[in-house]
Amino acid sequence: MTLPVKNDDLSLSKKTIAQAIKSQLVNDISDILLRSKLLLIFRQAHIISGIKAPEDVKELNLTLDAVISELRENKCNIRVDELEKAILNGVNERYGDFFGLNAKYYIKFIYSYVVDPKRLDVLAIDKKEPQTLLEAPKIRREERLSFAQKAYQKYLTDGRYEDYGNLIFDYLNTEKLITFTNKEKNEFVDQARFQISQKLMNATTLNEKRKNNIKLEMLMESDTSDVIILAKKITVEKYFEIINKLNYKEIPFDNG
Repeated sequence: MTLPVKNDDLSLSKKTIAQAIKSQLVNDISDILLRSKLLLIFRQAHIISGIKAPEDVKELNLTLDAVISELRENKCNIRVDELEKAILNGVNERYGDFFGLNAKYYIKFIYSYVVDPKRLDVLAIDKKEPQTLLEAPKIRREERLSFAQKAYQKYLTDGRYEDYGNLIFDYLNTEKLITFTNKEKNEFVDQARFQISQKLMNATTLNEKRKNNIKLEMLMESDTSDVIILAKKITVEKYFEIINKLNYKEIPFDNG
């Protein structure tokens, strides 16, 4: 999906994250205030993405209810001003592809942001947060592993892996669980390149075809960031498939 606006530098800068984490916790404000905040963010997300906002008020309310319920039930440790950053990071494809703006993707964006390495770095050095610098590495690992386990549980339920902008790949790789051979990794890259090229060749308008032809040339010359991101997603999905066949109910992280 090609988006008209990219604002990663602003939305992901540690300075703006540091400012945002000083706002109120989401669970400390009323549902009315939270709905109002989310509604403004949703409108902004639709404007940036170019995706038409739902005209049905009932549909919009169901989306708001689902997101608020998820935040409340899981006691998501996120601040009010961070919600905008989380959702706009997602709209700007920081956390992988998305195919619409609904409760499913809004929740994905929020959870992806909560464990974003830049945010965790800011929390680790912010003296106002409950964890200290010495405690931060342990907390960060627990949060990341928990997030990875949730992704695997979702894979077991849905039968497919929902991409989180390569965060899960990074966690698994750090834990030395990605043990595919170089030949297998190259095959994943080839699969990614093929999938992207097929998508680019399916352009419908003349303008899209011209733009995509340039992208195709770049794709054939080297491994673009899109290829690497998709290859990592394919790698995680293959890993989940393997441990599922081995009847693992959870990712076998080393708890030592």
